[in-house]
Amino acid sequence: MTAATLLHAARARVGWSQRELARRSGVAQPSLSDIESGSRDTTVGKLEQVLRATGSSLVGVSTTVPSIAAWGERLRATVLIDPGAIEKLLVQISDGLRSVDGATRVALCVTPPASTDVPWLDAVLAALVEHSLNGDRLPVPSWVAEPWRSTGEPWDLIAVPALRHAARKETPEEFRRRNVFVPEAFFASV
Repeated sequence: MTAATLLHAARARVGWSQRELARRSGVAQPSLSDIESGSRDTTVGKLEQVLRATGSSLVGVSTTVPSIAAWGERLRATVLIDPGAIEKLLVQISDGLRSVDGATRVALCVTPPASTDVPWLDAVLAALVEHSLNGDRLPVPSWVAEPWRSTGEPWDLIAVPALRHAARKETPEEFRRRNVFVPEAFFASV
């Protein structure tokens, strides 16, 4: 996960502009802009200083599995370039979450992903996190319940009309509630 992702998520959580965060953290607004845009990296100390101003803290987890926030960035970039690759990435996300212990899984899901700018994809990502954590009775971060992480128009993974009804019946509640229909078997590794 990048400093840009962490900074943006923390600032969005408190609803502050970069100018307000600069005032409260003592870090110049142009520096915050550079960090948040990814055009400039920062030190751990400076990132901790800025996060502390928002009431957040930096916690490191040693793992090779990407965080959900990092996956959100990748999904956003991929949907623009290769929309057909999204399904494969969703399976990789699910497999990655299942491959780690519960504490690490929760840690990977805590930082909310930014919007992918595709409502059904934001809904699927939130549902996938909630379903993965609920399956092992792990705590679910509050960001998954944000209203914009649902879609008004139904979205079906299975495009074939003759198969859609069966797929909807097999869709877990976490997905159905968000109006996205992905059968449970889709996330089973092959």
